Amino acid sequence: MPIGTKLYSTTRGTVVELVDTTEDTHPTMRSSDENTLNYMIIKDQQTGLKHMFCHLKEGRARFKIGDVVRPERMIAESGHNGASTQQHLHFGIYKDDCQATNSWKLQSVPIILSS
Repeated sequence: MPIGTKLYSTTRGTVVELVDTTEDTHPTMRSSDENTLNYMIIKDQQTGLKHMFCHLKEGRARFKIGDVVRPERMIAESGHNGASTQQHLHFGIYKDDCQATNSWKLQSVPIILSS
């Protein structure tokens, strides 16, 4: 996924976690800070499930914590930061207790993607 690819919300919900201050690295280099990455978590207003997008481009989040977003609304751009050797996106839908800082505790729910 090229750096700067537009990312769109997959749900109607509230931004509950956001980090977008980690500097991106060159696309062919490994990030120097493996513990920091840019991410956004949107909590679905109906189900309580959390939609998480990781490795966002620095400073390109279109919303802040507490903002309500709608499906198909551009929320950010893809980046290259965190423990990464090349640009990519992590996306998942998780039960309510997920936190990006405790990824080993995440419990995802099955999803089907369609275009």
